[in-house]
Amino acid sequence: MKGEPGSGKLTPRHIRRNQQERIQVMGQLQRLTNPRVTARADEAAIKERLSMLQEIESRTAAEMRKAYTALDEVLDVR
Repeated sequence: MKGEPGSGKLTPRHIRRNQQERIQVMGQLQRLTNPRVTARADEAAIKERLSMLQEIESRTAAEMRKAYTALDEVLDVR
């Protein structure tokens, strides 16, 4: 189906979703590591958010590669 994850179609909706997820996790990391707010950082929570961030960035990179591959397949170099 058009625009479905894994279909090779990277839609603006996918881009916004990935950006929003990344911004949300970055905000959580900022709050968790702010020395003025918390006396001691929760290492487990920070590691979890870092893993989430890495997963988001990996998924985004994979979606971009698929989109570029799909674009390359339809472009004709003359």
